[in-house]
Order: sequence, then C-alpha cells, then structure tokens
Amino acid sequence: MGGNDITATTDGPDAAHWRGMVERRERQMDAAYAALGRTSADYWARRIGNRPSLLRRIADDDDPTIRTMLPYLSQTATVVDVGAGAGRYALAIAPRAASVVAVEPDAAMVPRLEEALSESGTRNVEVVEARWQDAEVEAADLVLCAHVLYPIADAASFIHKLDACARRACFLALREIVSEPEPLGRLWYRFHGERRCLQPGYVEAFNLMHELGIRANVSVGRIAGPSWSWEDLDGAVAGVREHLILPESPEIDAVIRMELTSAVIEDGGMLSLRVDETYMGVLWWEK
Repeated sequence: MGGNDITATTDGPDAAHWRGMVERRERQMDAAYAALGRTSADYWARRIGNRPSLLRRIADDDDPTIRTMLPYLSQTATVVDVGAGAGRYALAIAPRAASVVAVEPDAAMVPRLEEALSESGTRNVEVVEARWQDAEVEAADLVLCAHVLYPIADAASFIHKLDACARRACFLALREIVSEPEPLGRLWYRFHGERRCLQPGYVEAFNLMHELGIRANVSVGRIAGPSWSWEDLDGAVAGVREHLILPESPEIDAVIRMELTSAVIEDGGMLSLRVDETYMGVLWWEK
C-alpha cells in the first residue's frame, strides 16, 4: 500500500472509455427529459419526494466502506466526505474522527444533511455546498468518495483532486455495472424503444486509476442490490415513473402499476422491489 505518483495524462483509453459510458447515458437521459420539457436539474429533489427511505440509512460497521476505513480512523483524523448526500457516511465517521468536511452539491440534499446532523447532535461535521470540482476545502488526512463518481464524465480530473486533497489515504467506493432491475428494464424499453445505457462501475474506475498512475488496493464483496422501496403502491408508481423519465398519464401509470403489483414485496412496513445481490468494490490507496 505504498505511495502513488500521478503522472499520466487524463485522455488515455480508459479515461475515454469511462467518458463514453457516462456521455452515452447522459445523452439518453437528456433526450427523455427534453421530451417532457424538463431537465435533470431537479433529479434528487424529485427522487427524495418519492423515496424517503433513501434518507434513513446510516452506514454501520459491516458496510464495506466503513470496514475498509476503520484502521485509518482515529480521534485525531480529519476527513473529507465528497458527495455526502444525506449523511450516510459522514454520520458514521464523525464519532470516530476529529472532524469531517461533508461536501454536497445538491441544494435539495443539503437541508436533509443538516437536519440529520442536528437531530443526531453531531457537531464536528462542516457542510460545504459545492460541486467537488469547485469546492475549496483544506487537505485532510482521509478523503472518501462513495457512490458519487458514476455520472462524472471527467472522472480523471475528479480523482486527481481527491488524491491531491488527501494527506494519508483516499477511499473510493462503487458498485459493479448494475443493470436496470426488472420490471424497470422492460418498462424503459417499452416506452423509450431502446435499452437503458448503463453507468460505469468499480472495474472501470480501477482501470482508470491504473492509467493515471494510481496503484490502488481493491476489496470486492457481495452486497444487497440497490434499494428500491416506497411507503405504498401509489408512491411506487410515481417513483418508477420519475425514474423512467415518463410523463404523468393514467395509461402509463396503469402499465407501471400492473408490472409492480407482481414485483414488489412487503419489507419492514415498506413495499420493496426484489433486487438481486450485486458486487461492490472499495478502492483505496495511501499517499
């Protein structure tokens, strides 16, 4: 787990492959939003409304990312959490660190993060509302970026900044390439006439970092699939319609409802979509 010397350029074949995956998905989604007369600017605001369970999860010690970071955490360690969301990792790390800077760009997510910090009485977390590419934060001992990199076309520059911010170690967590769960995959094809473009995953990130001169360690393990849960069937229909970037229509809602009725299960008072387990990679490197 020795140091790394990032000297490679950011326009190699692995960087181009990553960028191509991201841009193909972005073009596909932009076209679907344009058909509705909308953009993706309110992406998280709409999803938070339809899936409140997204905000109720705090990582525990069995989380692969926390498990990998634990040997590096201490009461004197400073941490930057890039793309902190509603605090899934910041809230778990804060009791084990001197301080955490939580960088979060989404205006709809920041109030949720601040509310979670207030409710938990956490006082050693500073929230910075900014895109990582624009954020001005001091270097920290540890830098974490969990499940954020997927839609970033210029991942090489993003990773460069993560590395530059870390004094001791960087941690990057991503799932493998995950297909649309059924029946969402079928519904996307039915209404859009093509398969949904997929986002890159931890293998693509590992290859890209190797191209950049980062010799990362990687820990791969099976985890639960992406969370798809709602309070009731009406919320599920609305959430899936939004995910599939479809207009509000009784006919469309009827099709979605029919598909979901046989696909969801009751789980802890919520309706959840059956999703297979998948793999996640935690990539980390010391400075």
